[in-house]
Amino acid sequence: MLVMIDQATRDAYSQLLVVRYLRSKGVRVFICNQVTWPAAWERYRPDVVFISWLGGLLPYIRKMKHQAEIVLIDHEGGRLGEIPFKRGFQRFNDDKAELGRHCSLAVIFGPIHKKWLQEIGLLAPEKILVTGSPRLDPYLDKSRSNARRYIGFTLRADAITSDPGKFVENLFVFASRDPRDWISLGYSPSAQQEDRVWHITATLRYMLKIMIEVRKRSDIPIVVRPGPWEQHGLYDFLPQRLKGLTVEPRTPQPEYVRGAFAVVDESSSLGLEALLAGTPVISTHSLIPNLAERIGGSEDAGLFNAPYKKAYYRPFSVEEAATLLIKAANGELSTTPDDQAHQAMMEYLADYHYWPRSRPSSFQIGDAIIDLAKRRILSEPEPVPEPSVERTSYENLKATIFRCVPGSVHGLKALLFLRLLFSKDRQHLRKYHYMSLFYRNKRGVWNLFQSLNSEFD
Repeated sequence: MLVMIDQATRDAYSQLLVVRYLRSKGVRVFICNQVTWPAAWERYRPDVVFISWLGGLLPYIRKMKHQAEIVLIDHEGGRLGEIPFKRGFQRFNDDKAELGRHCSLAVIFGPIHKKWLQEIGLLAPEKILVTGSPRLDPYLDKSRSNARRYIGFTLRADAITSDPGKFVENLFVFASRDPRDWISLGYSPSAQQEDRVWHITATLRYMLKIMIEVRKRSDIPIVVRPGPWEQHGLYDFLPQRLKGLTVEPRTPQPEYVRGAFAVVDESSSLGLEALLAGTPVISTHSLIPNLAERIGGSEDAGLFNAPYKKAYYRPFSVEEAATLLIKAANGELSTTPDDQAHQAMMEYLADYHYWPRSRPSSFQIGDAIIDLAKRRILSEPEPVPEPSVERTSYENLKATIFRCVPGSVHGLKALLFLRLLFSKDRQHLRKYHYMSLFYRNKRGVWNLFQSLNSEFD
C-alpha cells in the first residue's frame, strides 16, 4: 500500500490516521509525498495507491510499468457548492476528470458530491464511496481539550505570500493562460488576477485592523495561523508590534480551533472545524466595501457564496468584530449567531461532510482500501502491461534504478532532505512537503488514533 501526503500542514494529520489504521490491520504501508510518489510507486509496486485527486498526475501514472489500484481523495472536498464543484472537472488542459475515470475508487466526503458526480457522468456509483472527511475525525474524540486560550486569526494570503519573489512571474503565467481557464474555483470565471490580489489584500488589512482593535481593548492572547502555502516568515514582525501575539503555522488544526475562544476567518473551511469544536467564527466578508462587486457577481463565485458562511458571525465594522471576540473570550458568545444558523450548519455538514457519523472516516477509508487490495490479490493475475505512454531513455533509466536498486527511493528522500535543510526557503518547504523527520505532530496523531481505536474499533 502506498499513501501520498500531498501537503504536510493540511493533509498529514488525517492521512496519517489512515496509515495508522491500515498498519493496525497488518497492512504494509509506504508513505510518499509530492516529490517521491512516482519513485515510490515504481520501487514498492503497491497493490493499492491512495493518492490526491489532482490534475497533473496522470502523465506520470501513464508511464508506470506497475499498474496499481488507484484510490482518490479530494482534500478540498467540494466545499463551495454545486457550480464550483462541477466546474472543477472542466478546467482547460486539466486532467482531473480523466484521472477520476482511471481510478478504482473515489473517496467522497458527502452524499451531495456523489449525486453531482453521477449527474456529470464521471464515475459509476459503485466507484464512489461516501465517507465524510477524515480531517473531521479528531472531533469524534470528545476527551480532547486545550489548556491554552486565545483568539485565533486564520490567514489565507497564499497567492501573495507563498512566493513573493515571483509575484510578477505569476502575473505573467496568469496572463499567458487560455481565456477558457480561470483563477480558481473560489472565484467567478470573469475574475482576474488583480481581483484576487485585491481580495486577499483587503481581507488581510481588515484582519490586521481587528487585531489592533482587540489589543487596544484587551490583553487576550492572539494566535495567527498562516495558510498552508504561505511564507510564514512574512508575519514575523507581528509579535514585536502587538504584545501577546504569536504566529503558529504548524499547530494542528484541531488543536488550533479547540484552543480558541473564537476564530477570525475570511471564508475558509477551517471555520467548519471550529464550529465542530464549539468555537464561534467571525467572518470578515461584511467588513470589506465593494466585496460583492469585486469577487461576488454570479452564483458560481464560490468564496463569496460559500454555503457554510450562514453559520458564521458577519459583523459590519471592526469595532463590532472586536466586541464579538471579547464576548467570546468572556464566554458570552454562542457557537452560531442563532438557531437558524445552527440548523443551516447541521444541514451543510450532513450534505457535504456526512456528519454526524458513527465511525471515523479514516477507518472507513482504511477498510475500503483493504477490501480493494484483497480483491486484487485473490483475482487471477493479469499480464503486466507496458506503460500506456512511451518513456524517454532518461525516464526509462530512472524507472529502472528505482525498481532495481535498493535504497534508491531513500536517495531521492535524501536530496529532498538536503533541500529542506539548506534552502533559503527551508522553513516554508518543511511546512509544505511531508517528511517524517520534520513532522512535529506524530505523537498527536498516535494518541488520537489510540483513542479512536479504543472507542470505535
